[in-house]
Amino acid sequence: MRFYSTGNGVIRRSFVFACVIVAITFGSSVVAERKLGKVNRFAADMAEGGNWREAQYRWAALERDHPDNPRLLGNLAVAAEAVGERDKAFDYYERALVGDLADPRLLRNFEEFSGFWSRTLEDETGEAFKARLAGIRLPKPRGRKKANAQRVEVGLPVPPRLKLEGTESILVISFLTDEMMFLDVNREIVRYLRSELRKNTRLSVLEITPAPAVPEQTIEDLIANDGFWKFVAREFDADIVVSGQIGYMREDVSGFREVDRTNPNTGQKVRRTEFVDQEEFGFGLDLLFMNGKDGSLLIRDKVRRKIRYTGSQNDPITAFYEMSESMTGDILSIVNTQRRPSARFIFRD
Repeated sequence: MRFYSTGNGVIRRSFVFACVIVAITFGSSVVAERKLGKVNRFAADMAEGGNWREAQYRWAALERDHPDNPRLLGNLAVAAEAVGERDKAFDYYERALVGDLADPRLLRNFEEFSGFWSRTLEDETGEAFKARLAGIRLPKPRGRKKANAQRVEVGLPVPPRLKLEGTESILVISFLTDEMMFLDVNREIVRYLRSELRKNTRLSVLEITPAPAVPEQTIEDLIANDGFWKFVAREFDADIVVSGQIGYMREDVSGFREVDRTNPNTGQKVRRTEFVDQEEFGFGLDLLFMNGKDGSLLIRDKVRRKIRYTGSQNDPITAFYEMSESMTGDILSIVNTQRRPSARFIFRD
């Protein structure tokens, strides 16, 4: 009964108890925030070094205790982008951008993400992405950038333009081209394409020598000649047949040019007009990927390249392969996943 009669004592004990609860709660919060900062910085270091899987694992572990932290969710979105999980990245961005205000760097990340994939995705996948994007209501940027962030380069895995499910073999045959004395461009383009496809894809590249010839007809008539494509595919057991048209040129572009020279007496650079011997090489490639099963066109891609050399006795094969190497990424993007660099912010706090 005395417990109830000493009101001041009860109040004091209640006050002390409340203070203890507050201290424990505050202490736990401080510990959690310190852990968040420490692990987040470690994960950011991993991401900066290109170890995105490790960074993603560390951030995902933090998410369980901080499911609504927008900066953490933003980091998880970037990590998902880096490892090729586009839909998961979209989910994280949606969760991170809830509310009326957002860090402008987080908004910048989302703008880069949405812009990149809006330009890259095609067909039904692209339409679905844009439809989902249209339903996002972006918050206003918060004025001050309080959180510590760093800008990193992310290599985004872009899926091949050609869907290869069920495709096992590919055959590169001859191309439509004009005969030329200085280079067998037909032989070189077939050799180049077969080599790159063999090195950079899982497909079985059929080595048929000599390369099967194409009918002497226009490129448009060749595309429409489904009987020819089905015959070649059946004859050599090819799922995809690659051909097209290539033109190769060599031109004397010598002439008077503005040239910078160094005066041997004064050491100063002087610009003057001189006659310069130069050659220009170039080719235009109209590349076809044909369906061996029904003879239909799968992908058509056009590539143009030029290169200029000093002198008049330059090697046409060297020029051809220098130009070819510059278009390798464009061609492989048809049949292979490519990585394209894109900048993002990751938060360290």
